[in-house]
Amino acid sequence: AGGVALLEGEAGLGKSRLLGDLANHLDGAAVSLNARPGDAQVPYATLLRLARGLMARGVDPPPAARRVLARLLPELGDAPAGGDEGEAARLHAALEGILLAARAGGLQLVAVDDMHFADGPSADTLVRLAALPEGPAWVLAARPAEWVGPTREALAEATGEGRASIVALEPLTLDEIVELVDSLGLPQWRGADLAPALLRHTGGNPLFVLETLRAAPEDASAVPGLARGSGVMQLVARRLMQLSPAALRLARCAALAGQDFCSELATELLGVRPLDLADAWAELEAAQVLRDQAFAHDLVYEAALASVPPPLARQLRRQIAAWLAAHDGPPERIAAHWLASGQPQQAVPCLIEAGRRALRALRRAEAKEALTQSADLLEAAGDREGAFDALDLYFDHALPAWDEQHEQLVSRLAALACTPLQQAVAGQRHADLLSRAGDFNGSARVAEAALRLFDPTAVPQVAAALLQFCAGGLIHSGRLSEGVQVTFRSLALAETSGDPGLIATCAATVGAALDWEGRFTEALPHHLRAFEQRKGLSDPVAVVASAINLASNRIEVGRLSEAKGYFDQVERLCVAHELDLVDQWPAALAQRARLMLDLGHYTEALRGLEDAHALFERRMPAWLIAIENMMTTLWMRLGQRTRALQWSRRALARLEGAPPTYAARALQLASQIGAETETLGQLVRAELVLTGSSKRVQRQIDLQRSLYLPPDEGHALALAVRDAARSEGVVSIELDAEVRAALAALRGGHDQLAAAHALAALKMFEEVEPFELYRAEVWLAGARALRSTQPAQAASVVERARDWVRKTAQERVPAEYRDSFLLRNPINRELMTQAVPAIR
Repeated sequence: AGGVALLEGEAGLGKSRLLGDLANHLDGAAVSLNARPGDAQVPYATLLRLARGLMARGVDPPPAARRVLARLLPELGDAPAGGDEGEAARLHAALEGILLAARAGGLQLVAVDDMHFADGPSADTLVRLAALPEGPAWVLAARPAEWVGPTREALAEATGEGRASIVALEPLTLDEIVELVDSLGLPQWRGADLAPALLRHTGGNPLFVLETLRAAPEDASAVPGLARGSGVMQLVARRLMQLSPAALRLARCAALAGQDFCSELATELLGVRPLDLADAWAELEAAQVLRDQAFAHDLVYEAALASVPPPLARQLRRQIAAWLAAHDGPPERIAAHWLASGQPQQAVPCLIEAGRRALRALRRAEAKEALTQSADLLEAAGDREGAFDALDLYFDHALPAWDEQHEQLVSRLAALACTPLQQAVAGQRHADLLSRAGDFNGSARVAEAALRLFDPTAVPQVAAALLQFCAGGLIHSGRLSEGVQVTFRSLALAETSGDPGLIATCAATVGAALDWEGRFTEALPHHLRAFEQRKGLSDPVAVVASAINLASNRIEVGRLSEAKGYFDQVERLCVAHELDLVDQWPAALAQRARLMLDLGHYTEALRGLEDAHALFERRMPAWLIAIENMMTTLWMRLGQRTRALQWSRRALARLEGAPPTYAARALQLASQIGAETETLGQLVRAELVLTGSSKRVQRQIDLQRSLYLPPDEGHALALAVRDAARSEGVVSIELDAEVRAALAALRGGHDQLAAAHALAALKMFEEVEPFELYRAEVWLAGARALRSTQPAQAASVVERARDWVRKTAQERVPAEYRDSFLLRNPINRELMTQAVPAIR
């Protein structure tokens, strides 16, 4: 139960028979359906059969689901107006509901044959439904060479993750052919006599074996001679030639039309009235050539196709393409007929439109195939500019991640560039790829070279995009102020261009740059502007990017509930629009793990950081130090000092060439756990690495230094950080500073002053989370500072802390680390073992 088998085999290897036997064996506990060639023309056509099969089991969906399913099943009532972006997600949810209800009612298996005929939306939904762990078992059968692109990718991913297994149907062996022949029970045929010739003649394909025997005379001695003939195709062709002329013409029409075959096309192509087809159609079905408007098996299809002389086939393909175009046929299907017509250049507009549609539907693999093919045709015709535009369309909308294929594709784009501006645009696409791989310095170099190729004021939209990559290089090299200035220049150029999408992108970049500099309050309006503008443009990919940026900004200022709200929006958008969050935004995986770490959800944080580290090793190795810093913090909080030391040393080994912000953070963390040298020495090194580039890490260092300075100096430094954070509206750092100020005052013997700082910190802690401090550390410091002046309140603070630590240990810490969390995390140990912790 819950498993997925991919049944792969070529024509005649018995897929349908095997599925039928399996369904019969389950005796009513299975739903079996077939995709059909005509499904490709009708979205969700294959899902309609699944829905009817599930409903036939007595499943009664709730009213809301009935309204959604009415788009597939008219008998359920009037369907709501469709076409909005959430339709696919609602339909998927409704089907998931009735599938699970059927599973609860005893459904054990869903079997789908001929998946290669399924329409794209149905195929994608079937693969996602099959992945439900609590659902029934699934068998998806198809000819392996004809899996549709997106379905093939989804199934490959499922197989790689162990959620699906491939069952490959192999041809019959010699012994199996003997068994098959003997099982027919015909006394004139002995398997041992016929099998060698049949194996040579058919290659062991069961259908070919049976067709060969069907065509053979009753005299067994004639069968071996078949192996010396022209093959089983001639046998099937001979059967076709026995059809009436009208039926043969109809069979040839169906073969040429393929997935697009229908009665309307047949009447047009053959120049007859619908009723004129009735007898020919009935003859084909009686002869088991056609079944449900499709060929009974591939052998007949191939024979019918081969019977049409190539010149006539090419002419008819042109007529089919023209008919489909006149009847709003899918552009990818029209293109396929033009490609087979001898006039492949006619396919270019259809391929480009197919690519546009695929991009709008966020089907990047389909878009890449269509637009690359159109570029090939245009370049072959000498239209290099058109080929450039086709490839650039893909890069402009797909926003692909870096891999070797896309690196080669962007190199081809550069080779096609005929003008300086096209060369600059190719540089923009290359810089974008490098940026997505985490190579911000390389991205900046490419962008700077591209900017020298044209006048930025003449083409502000290209210049604005390139300046963003220049800013990224500056920011990640530690030159934050310069990077921020460049992002503002980029935004100004975008506003000159008047392109709302580009303006939103540049506003988001300004916000991100201000975040890096620690100017979170200033960054927020820019993030919100980008978020709202992108929502108005109905661009789900860009909206997700803005929501991630807003979540990151909110994490930095301690507004974790707001950050979680934005991540929840991200997850909903990704489900509704079938977006792969990890593939397109790998940094989001790390940011969400950090959110879980700050919230104290350590089980989720550990899982997320492990996944992020594996992903960054493949995609963004230059940024592993950021994950390793978070791992160090996580293990410190779980009381696993040895593991924290290991991760700290891994981060320290990456200092050379690392972004200064992360390098300084690695040194600061090392000073906390004693990974290398003395504490203050590490902090001095951290300050030298930063060279004043990041306010947020500089403040973390200053607050840590306040612990080791003389009490009055430590108190003054903490106050300076607090006042600066307060002026900038960064309440999370203000909270950290109040805690450090309380401890410094307590060390200096100023109990009343320490209590005042503690009360201020505890009040802020009711609304925001600390910037760096471990949550329980706020309570511990507050209890210490209140111990002498307000002992009752100190005791109350300790109890609150203990409740949180106990609940967290029980619910949010991996079982194997609960003891170390309680007893080896020094803050937790002190809270749990002392009535009211004293200053040490």
